[in-house]
Amino acid sequence: MLPEIEELTPECNIDEANLGVPGITNPEMETKMIGILKRHRSIFLGDVNAAPAPAKGVVCDIDVGEAKPVAFRARHCRTFLGEDLLEAGLIEHSESEWSSPIVIVLKKKGIYIRMCIDY
Repeated sequence: MLPEIEELTPECNIDEANLGVPGITNPEMETKMIGILKRHRSIFLGDVNAAPAPAKGVVCDIDVGEAKPVAFRARHCRTFLGEDLLEAGLIEHSESEWSSPIVIVLKKKGIYIRMCIDY
């Protein structure tokens, strides 16, 4: 079900970006915006099934104050799809008290997926 993912961050084509607001921006402003976007191109995701590279070994420490953990049950997902996502390293099992379920939505053509997490 999952297409082969050879490149997780395909290059975003800045030149095809729809920039500017008619009546507000001028060509000079749009040229400056394109320059800024090109300088920071590495932080943008390409299209289709683009995903940022996994941040392995990164520890995030979020102060939740006195908030109590909220864990939700996992939503139903086709078994083979979940297995493919696990094998690709895009998801992992969690026993966290703060776990959040993923929702997998097939895109229009039914080939690619959109993975959403409800925090």
